[in-house]
Amino acid sequence: MPRASIKASQMSDLDLPKDGAPVLRKRLSGFLANHSAWKGPLRRALRRITDNSWSAVIFGGVLRDLLIFGASEVPRDVDIVVEGVTASDLERVFRDLIFETNRFGGLRLRTKGWLIDIWCLQDTWAIRNKMVESVGLRDLVRTTFLNVEAVAADIGAVRGRPRRILSSGFFEAIEKQVLDINLESNPHPALCVIRTITTAIRLDFFLSPRLAKYIVEQTRKASVRRIMEAQESHYGKIRIREARISEVVASLVEQLVDASIQRLKIPATRMEQLELWKYWDPTC
Repeated sequence: MPRASIKASQMSDLDLPKDGAPVLRKRLSGFLANHSAWKGPLRRALRRITDNSWSAVIFGGVLRDLLIFGASEVPRDVDIVVEGVTASDLERVFRDLIFETNRFGGLRLRTKGWLIDIWCLQDTWAIRNKMVESVGLRDLVRTTFLNVEAVAADIGAVRGRPRRILSSGFFEAIEKQVLDINLESNPHPALCVIRTITTAIRLDFFLSPRLAKYIVEQTRKASVRRIMEAQESHYGKIRIREARISEVVASLVEQLVDASIQRLKIPATRMEQLELWKYWDPTC
């Protein structure tokens, strides 16, 4: 059975860790320490960071999926944020790996099967635009739109000390299996809508009323057509059809009528989950 099929069939029966930080720390350390040949390009890229003694974290979706799916997760896309360096420093160190500029104003690196997005802390949109006051990497986790992305972990680790894990409601979100808004201010609300829908279906998670209302309001403001354009531009393909988006919004509107419902669900079939697993990019 394909790996995506195995995961999708397990979505409703996830045995999620109750004490997430130690579990994530262990799984990330195991992931980084594993010397499988396919991880070689990633290890060599990360070594450039540690060789320069930079303070840097792995951020967002890869950590979420390592916590939820453990050793079965095989990420190929990694987000990295670096503190105390400039864009010129990144270009100098990673010049031979640069593929393009990412949407954060950082660099997208391509290295033998891996895509690595790396950018400077000060270039994070919410920090650059003073939506979040920043004094260091610990403030990075307050900049994500979704709570299930609000997690970061140090790349470097000091022997005898636990690896630093930073979060903003992330572990509570995983335990409760509820997506919510971490920071509403965002330059791409249409993209936030489609990313929320795909994430909720893929993980089989609920939505908070606040997030459901956001999806409904943004769909009315931007129109379903604008959301279609956003997903095609971002993903390079249509993952959720226009009629399906309208169906999701209608379902959320119906559920929001009942104020007693505190966890809203996007109805989805196993086939739909399988399709999203097939084309999933954890950095999106």
